[in-house]
Amino acid sequence: MNDWKSQLSSLGDKLSAEDAKVTQAKKERLQALRKALKEYETVLTDAAAFGDAFGVDLTWEIARFDAQYPYLRLTIKKPLLRYELHGKDGELTELLQEGAGSVQRRAMTVAAVTPKRFGERLTKWIQAAAQANRKVPK
Repeated sequence: MNDWKSQLSSLGDKLSAEDAKVTQAKKERLQALRKALKEYETVLTDAAAFGDAFGVDLTWEIARFDAQYPYLRLTIKKPLLRYELHGKDGELTELLQEGAGSVQRRAMTVAAVTPKRFGERLTKWIQAAAQANRKVPK
């Protein structure tokens, strides 16, 4: 009789430990995203100034301590590019839509959301938009 009680207790302890581990991992991913988003502000401000010089209309919004989840929303008006990065339920997700194409969704890792990598991608997007917006004299 006591054997099944001890096994059940042991199983309950294991499940509690696994649940705590998963919860901690989610918390760490969200903290890493919040930290990265803070560093993205500098990258985005510089990129917006760079884009402004070349006629690229760039808007962005960062919410590091949103009630539901931290996120970044970025839009380049012409040619259309929409980018979102958010952490919801401890999962990091990237949404990217270029032009009238469908939205591409992919899971991100903490290592993939570094400000350096994001800055490189953002620079490429701004350069492509500047090139597309460049007016050729007649």
